[in-house]
Amino acid sequence: MSKPLTLITAIAIASYALTGCQKNQTETQKAEPTPGPNAAVAAPPLEKVKSYEGPFGLAAKMSVDELKKIGFTEIESSPGLMAGKPPKPLNEPGDYIVVATPKAGLCRIRATFDVDNVNGSGDQIKTKVDRLAETMKLKYGKYSEKVVHISQDVYRRNPEFWMMGLKEESIIYAYDWTTGKTEQPMPSGLANIEIVANALSMDKGYAAISYTFDNRDECMDEVARLKAANL
Repeated sequence: MSKPLTLITAIAIASYALTGCQKNQTETQKAEPTPGPNAAVAAPPLEKVKSYEGPFGLAAKMSVDELKKIGFTEIESSPGLMAGKPPKPLNEPGDYIVVATPKAGLCRIRATFDVDNVNGSGDQIKTKVDRLAETMKLKYGKYSEKVVHISQDVYRRNPEFWMMGLKEESIIYAYDWTTGKTEQPMPSGLANIEIVANALSMDKGYAAISYTFDNRDECMDEVARLKAANL
């Protein structure tokens, strides 16, 4: 489960030294040439992308219009979902999707990072999830809970089929930060963070980071109404 634009303004200052005699004040100055009809028109300066202190440079309750301005686009088949690249993405390839509605604004962010060439025991995807969790601890403190759940005994007895269990959702491998259950307070407006392992096939999966804000219930109610409007 969107590149930031940086406006760089270069100011060139040239100083000229007067040498020799001054020109006669009555000397006729050369006229500036008049641009022709095919002259190139300078492009307007790019608008600087606004960045917040929240996850990936985004913030809770950002409006749909503001998200569009920074490059997110609505997913027509899924009301409330928008895809794009945030102002501060991680320094690695990933996909970013947000949930945002006209009234509630942004309420959820989900970033996914592919993990290829995974063995049957899922070692590579476990390592990816663990590393993301360690990085998350640097900003938000220790997680509330690490979840390692196997609902089918066959995967306990046969760990080499771990990826199969993950794909059929018989296995959960995740970290969780929940407001009120962490060693240090969560930032205002942020209700939950999850880092979860997911399988696409027996040898490929992805790690997902999800941020949920405290306007989620209002947002989900609005999403449900938007879906019902299409009936």
